[in-house]
Amino acid sequence: MDKVLDSRPESFPTLEKAVLWTVKSGGVHNIESARVAVPSKLVECEAPGLGKRFKFRTNLKSSQPFWREWFEGMDSKFLGCSAPKLLFLAGTDRLDKDLLIGQMQGKFQLAVVYGSGHHVHEDKPDEFATKLRDFHKRLSANATILKTVQRTPPMMMAMRNPTSPMPPPPVTVANSIAQMRRTSDDATTSKTQ
Repeated sequence: MDKVLDSRPESFPTLEKAVLWTVKSGGVHNIESARVAVPSKLVECEAPGLGKRFKFRTNLKSSQPFWREWFEGMDSKFLGCSAPKLLFLAGTDRLDKDLLIGQMQGKFQLAVVYGSGHHVHEDKPDEFATKLRDFHKRLSANATILKTVQRTPPMMMAMRNPTSPMPPPPVTVANSIAQMRRTSDDATTSKTQ
């Protein structure tokens, strides 16, 4: 983080120069997105001897004492969350050991958006939106299945899942007739063999 902040200019002569620097430095890869996002991060100021300039609104260096605390343990908190999770990355090289193991264990879905930078949603908005929509569709489909399963009577559940113990069928005339037919079919089959 220090390297990123140290390479950042103190100010820019125009908003467009700030946008171009952001793209050139790799902060954002999509110039159209940078033209929308960067201006709100800057404020106009007067620089002695330089006149009107634009500087970053937030002094990120002042938050340096908290950086470690913000990010320490983040992976375990993410993996420990019981909600369905989708992690967007620009490349798989950014997965650390805990996330790699968690991904292999199916604790979250990974969406890799190649050719993007830190701001995945800004660099590749269409691909980001498609992956997010597909994730939502799968969650919605699973929720529908779960609701159906929760409303299905135990007898139907047992028929869908042959490994679960079958509850005894209710005693009805139809069941009694079906049982008599099975018994007579079994008797006929054993006589012919």
